[in-house]
Amino acid sequence: MQANKRRHPKAKPRKRFWSFIRKLVLWCLVMAAIGAAVGYFGFMMAWKRYDNWAAEFDLERINDLEKPSIIYDRNGEEIGRIYVENRSYVTLDKISPAMINALIAQEDSRFREHPGYDFLGILRAGREYIHNSGDANQGASSITQQLARNAYDLKNRAKARNEGSFGRKFVEIALARRITERYSKDQVLEFYLNRVYFGSGFYGIRAASLGYFGKEPADLTTREAASIAALIKNPNGLSPLNNPASNLKWRNHVLNRMAKEKYITPEILASHSRKSSDRHILPRKTSNRSFSPTNIRLLPDTRKCRRTVHPTVFIRTFASALGTSPDKMPINLPCTRLFPHLCKRILLR
Repeated sequence: MQANKRRHPKAKPRKRFWSFIRKLVLWCLVMAAIGAAVGYFGFMMAWKRYDNWAAEFDLERINDLEKPSIIYDRNGEEIGRIYVENRSYVTLDKISPAMINALIAQEDSRFREHPGYDFLGILRAGREYIHNSGDANQGASSITQQLARNAYDLKNRAKARNEGSFGRKFVEIALARRITERYSKDQVLEFYLNRVYFGSGFYGIRAASLGYFGKEPADLTTREAASIAALIKNPNGLSPLNNPASNLKWRNHVLNRMAKEKYITPEILASHSRKSSDRHILPRKTSNRSFSPTNIRLLPDTRKCRRTVHPTVFIRTFASALGTSPDKMPINLPCTRLFPHLCKRILLR
């Protein structure tokens, strides 16, 4: 009986190995699916939270910009201005196409294609960051994201809510998507160019164009536009007034980006790259006719002063012109202490 029993041969070690591998792969796939599901639901919950936060911002106020307070003498002539940000608004049709192309090539090459945020741009910036050992030549934030961050002061708002950079980036993306749904691409460009800081106290493209080259934005050449577009990365550090060598280097980088995006031909790139930095001209009409809380300048006065004015009287005069209380003046107490040294005499009629 026992001799007739069929003996089952033992499984070969090779078959047992492949059976183990199949089970291991199946287990990994199941765990990956579970992890993906958990990650997806976590992402959607986070996205909903930050999207609701982005919905709190009033898109109608995206282009609210400070307007300077103009001071007139008794004859109705302008004698100065008070401002926090030196800015003069200009519409997109009065900006050189070269300036628009330089901005898009440098900051957001897929600006007209994406819905306000560019995941491909984020991946590209990350790759450049790793390849260049921590120095990315093109940022991960789109033009619309930068506009959202600056227009609504998202950095300070995130700090107030104890949100980290990750949360702020989520809000930027959500808000950029809403801005793109509300405004056209040309409107976003106009808002951005009139808001962004270009260094040396110049806010907006018109102030920068007049400040650096003494001309209107519509008259900017390709080289000049590239010089201004290069400032966005580091407005003060790359200022052509303070650091012309660095500005020249980054100007050529912007020109290379413009050539890569087919905005200029290789021949134009070669001719512009060989030329040195353009001559920079400070504005003469407004260089000494404005008051800033952080940089108070004296008004030009060719007439004799009739009396010396105490700093308190000076502030009260400005407060009256603004229709506000002296206590609410942007010119604060530390600046008041400097008035005896900065403002010797003020003409009062």
